[in-house]
Amino acid sequence: MTTLKLKLAHGTTLHELIVPAESSFEDLKAAAAKVTGVPVGDQKLLFRGRERGDGDAIYAAGVKDGGKIMLIESEARRAEAAARQAETAEEKSKEAQAKAQLDALSKKIDDVEAQIKQNASTEGSLKQWVGLGEVLTKQLLELDSVEAPGEMRSIRRALVVRVQALCDQVDKIKSDVAVLSQL
Repeated sequence: MTTLKLKLAHGTTLHELIVPAESSFEDLKAAAAKVTGVPVGDQKLLFRGRERGDGDAIYAAGVKDGGKIMLIESEARRAEAAARQAETAEEKSKEAQAKAQLDALSKKIDDVEAQIKQNASTEGSLKQWVGLGEVLTKQLLELDSVEAPGEMRSIRRALVVRVQALCDQVDKIKSDVAVLSQL
C-alpha cells in the first residue's frame, strides 16, 4: 500500500499528513480534523483552487506525493473563534483592571497596617483608633466592589481576610484604650 505525504495549509499553519494513496477527500478531512481540531463538517478542502467532493478519490483529482491541500473552515466556525478571541481579550482586560485596583488597595492597606504597627500599643486616642477602623471598613467596601475574574478572586479574598484581621486588631486596641481611659 503506497502512501502520500501531503502538505495541509490551515490558516497560517502548514501541517504534514501521510495518507494512503487510495484515500478519498472524506478520509483526508478525517486526518485533517485530527491535526487541526477542525470538525469534518466545518471543513472545505481545496486542491488546485477548487473544492473537492467528499467521495472524490485524491489520486483521481491528481494529488501526488508532496501535494498541497488547503483547508478552509466554515464561516460560522471562524466567527465562533473570533468571538472566543474577543472574550479572551476582554477577560484579560478585566483581569488587568482588577489587578490594578487590587494593587492600589493593597498599597492603602499596607499604609494602614504600618500606622497600626507604629501605634500598636494602647497609645493614641480612641478617636484615632475609631478613624483607622473606619478606614479599614472603607477598604473592605472597596474590595467588595472590585470585579475580580479568575486568579484575581483569590487575591481579593486574601486581601479581605487581611483587612478583617486588621479590623479585629483595631477593635481590640479600641476596647483596651476605652478601658484605660475610664481608669
